[in-house]
Amino acid sequence: MKQALSVILLIAFVACTASINETVYVKDGEIKKGDINTINGAIIIGNGSTVKGDCRAINGSIEMGDNSTVDDLTTVNGSIEVGKQSIVKEDVSSVNGSVRIDDGTLVEGEINTINGNIELIHATVNENIETINGDIELKKGSIANRNIVVKDNNGKEDKRRIDIYLKDNSLVKGDIVVEGKHTTVKVHLLDDSKIEGDIINAEIVYE
Repeated sequence: MKQALSVILLIAFVACTASINETVYVKDGEIKKGDINTINGAIIIGNGSTVKGDCRAINGSIEMGDNSTVDDLTTVNGSIEVGKQSIVKEDVSSVNGSVRIDDGTLVEGEINTINGNIELIHATVNENIETINGDIELKKGSIANRNIVVKDNNGKEDKRRIDIYLKDNSLVKGDIVVEGKHTTVKVHLLDDSKIEGDIINAEIVYE
């Protein structure tokens, strides 16, 4: 999965104009048409901005401000942070980095990481939330409209421990599914949070 995503990103960089060793800035209120690609540089999107395209970074982080809109966010070796009241029209993906989605933001696609934690703060995700080696935390009334999935670690037999926290009246409308046979997952249910679907191959802890 990691190798495939890296290849896809490299193809995208060849096909489009890319910034190398520099940070790309989208100013407050700016409308940017087309994809933004960086190698060894960050992408910083201001407040009230619109990117009509995808943002992709290799060896760099992505920071998105408040009240902004973008199509898709992807990093390899970098974190992703999305501010308040923003919209991601497609997916948020990270290979080696954490994902943090702030207050009132909507991700219309899925969130997925390979080696990175996922944190939602009063945010909504319309498609699956998936990880291989990251903890997941939903708090302040966050909503997962589909499933939370802990993927198999490509058949490796190393033991893994992953924690999923649902806090502050957060909600998972689908299932929580653990696919890896060698993964121990604990689902911590706190503060009147709810799971409407099934819990498959995970232990639930009421706190």
